[in-house]
Amino acid sequence: MNDTFIERWWPVPILVHRVMNNKLATIQNEIAAAIPSVMEKDLTNPWKDGVKTDYKYGKFSPTEKGFLHEYNCSTLIQTINEQTNIFLKEHGVEQNRGKFEILNSWINFSDRGDFQYEHYHEVSKYSDAECYLSGAYFYQTNNYDGDLTFISPNMMHRTELDIFTKEPHAVHIPVVGKFLLFPSWLGHRVGLNTTDSQRISISFNVGLFKEYIQ
Repeated sequence: MNDTFIERWWPVPILVHRVMNNKLATIQNEIAAAIPSVMEKDLTNPWKDGVKTDYKYGKFSPTEKGFLHEYNCSTLIQTINEQTNIFLKEHGVEQNRGKFEILNSWINFSDRGDFQYEHYHEVSKYSDAECYLSGAYFYQTNNYDGDLTFISPNMMHRTELDIFTKEPHAVHIPVVGKFLLFPSWLGHRVGLNTTDSQRISISFNVGLFKEYIQ
């Protein structure tokens, strides 16, 4: 019997879900119906990376939750709730134990030359929740208009001292209908769009309140 083994600790959870079939068609139609109204707004570039968005800074309001609620994208809202429950149950949190809710959401438009700097979602500045998840849904992409890369939270992975980690970062190719959910503190970036196609994605934050994490 071998009495030597290697332990690997501190994995970071990222939920990956592919929306398909009728649900995909419904979500796509709901977003498509909203985009003309969104384009009539004064979209901004708050992150200085070229990406245009309807994101708004400030304390989250129970009555103004952003894109998904403003345009009644009910099927994607339902999907976020379903996948959040799966994520929580996987981590030992039973359904109906407490409360979570979508705090805000926004739509992003990325054209040639646009990208997103490495960042994380500073949700705690704007909400009274105790814990946070963030996510993304790809509405329109040609799969080559900028990968979403999650950055290892282990800073040693960025140094020459780490010779043991072959893939310190997790790279996700954008695919229509792909849904991601992850801890809000997890750093991530979006690669440069070098194509002539516009990528459109939906981002959101979910707040977990005290009952969930006791």
